[in-house]
Amino acid sequence: AQHLDHAYATTVHRAQGATVDRAHVFANGGGRELTYVALSRARHTTTIHCVADTLGQAAEDLERDWSVDRRQRWTLDTDLPAAPGQPFRPALLPGAETGLRLGRLRAERAAIAAAMPAEPDYLQLHRRRQEATDHLEELRTGTGRYTNTPTGNAARLKVAAEDELQRATHHARRSELSRWQRRKANGLVDQRRTEVDEAREIWRSAGGPMEQELTAQLEVLDDAQEQLGVERAQREAWLLEHPTALRRLATLDHEAQRLELETGITTPDQVMLRTPTPSPSGPGLAI
Repeated sequence: AQHLDHAYATTVHRAQGATVDRAHVFANGGGRELTYVALSRARHTTTIHCVADTLGQAAEDLERDWSVDRRQRWTLDTDLPAAPGQPFRPALLPGAETGLRLGRLRAERAAIAAAMPAEPDYLQLHRRRQEATDHLEELRTGTGRYTNTPTGNAARLKVAAEDELQRATHHARRSELSRWQRRKANGLVDQRRTEVDEAREIWRSAGGPMEQELTAQLEVLDDAQEQLGVERAQREAWLLEHPTALRRLATLDHEAQRLELETGITTPDQVMLRTPTPSPSGPGLAI
């Protein structure tokens, strides 16, 4: 009992897109399409389990099942009776075969792209963070959207009071001041410090809540940026482990674009085919 624990299995369809270190697959039919998905989930090792009387029978059963094409077919794929000695050919309209070929290319590309970790959207996150940073700067300085507003006036009053305190403090620290001048300068520093405290209190009432909200937003965006870095590293590691995926996608894109020119069939925006391009810090793919 100390060596056993509960475990949970999932279907091949549900596992599509997942990546694990080790996989155990119960071979129970499904054809070569499901087999490809099942055997491409693991980074290191995949163990096949099947029911057979001998190892030779297991190998024969697996070879037979993995050779069967079980993809969904169109009605136009169904062969019609042919004359003696003639091969079976589907009854297709002119250009239909090319259109079907294009559809299959798109489907294969979509399946491969779905298995790849998505490219993190750094551009959108950077834009949101820049907007929040600019907003916070305008709030604290009373500029931009806060110009000539009660919140902006409170911000400028605080900034001006802090500048006056800095100048008074710098003057009081001058070594050439006499004792009387230094005492007077220190008194001015105390006065400016009181003015700063009053200005900051006004600012906390006028802009404090918005400042806290924007600061919290920036913290959330910073956490999201760190998470995107993790996701990007995972994607690049996946691409290094599956180098043929990029080459296959490039081949599919090239062939699909050629067929699109022949048929005049354009690719829908949601599955737009683009040639793989390298990312700034490593291999990448635009989908």
